[in-house]
Amino acid sequence: MKRFRFGGMFFLISCILWLGRALAADCPYKQCTCSLQNIMCNELGLTAMPQITTVVNTYFTIAQFDINNITTVPGGSLPANLSQISFIRNPISFMDLDAFDGSANTLTTLTFFGANFYTLPDAFLHLNVLSWLEISESIVKDWNDNVMKHIGASLNTLSIENVEMNTWPSWMQYCTNLTDLGISGASIGDIPDNGLDSLVNTAQNLELSNNSFTKIPKAVSKMTAVKFLGFQANKISDVSWLPQNAKLESISLFGNRLQDSKQLSTAILPYVSTLNGIELHTNLLTSFPDLGAFTLINELDFRRNKLIDPNSGSVPTGLVDLKLGNKLRV
Repeated sequence: MKRFRFGGMFFLISCILWLGRALAADCPYKQCTCSLQNIMCNELGLTAMPQITTVVNTYFTIAQFDINNITTVPGGSLPANLSQISFIRNPISFMDLDAFDGSANTLTTLTFFGANFYTLPDAFLHLNVLSWLEISESIVKDWNDNVMKHIGASLNTLSIENVEMNTWPSWMQYCTNLTDLGISGASIGDIPDNGLDSLVNTAQNLELSNNSFTKIPKAVSKMTAVKFLGFQANKISDVSWLPQNAKLESISLFGNRLQDSKQLSTAILPYVSTLNGIELHTNLLTSFPDLGAFTLINELDFRRNKLIDPNSGSVPTGLVDLKLGNKLRV
């Protein structure tokens, strides 16, 4: 019996090694490394897409071109049947219209960091199942309404971070199936009252941190499915429009200008049975809000506020960690 087990293990290891060699031999790029599902072309000093040996792709579904200096993605430079592509830290500025054609019906995840688009490429018009789009630290002057109309309905996750955007995008109306939306590090100060109508019943996570909001926008009040709400690092002093029909589990409001503890207490009361986390540090609160009934909250950071009376309001009954200052914990 022991010999059988040893022989079986030896056979399994041999198969894995053989498969690894076979995959490496079939790697679409000689300059890159291939393993399991991954094509890894990271940190190779590339200034252009690597020379492809074959567009036929049987094994690989994930392609990474991170930390290079690629500016252009020509048609035919990507293998077919990819599900994920990453261009982190590449100044991509141009893509041929047919750049993604081999993966038009398979590509679900696309990540850019450091891109230099003027207009979001028309190549996106050929993506039929894109569900995750992440664009960070990039330049996008024109979001290409036709592109957003095409990919909007299939997107589930949209993350835009540190991309200049002064007003709420009108193309958000096309994003009807988003569950996760993040627009951070822009200069947005308000949302039209109908600006979130397309996702009021789908979005579960909404993060609009490091913007210029002075109040929770009225558009947020319509949301029903949201569980996490992040408005940290804004200029918010008014939270009256928190979504009263949602079942929020976590709220992040640190780094704002909150002063009115009573208003805050009233605004979060609908979440008494669901809220398990609230971030309030670095505000202007002079008293505690009424949190006594919030039994799911077990830690609270109240540092860098303007607390005058530590006996004001109430803290959650299950609290095990209360931070009041850099050197004071209760």
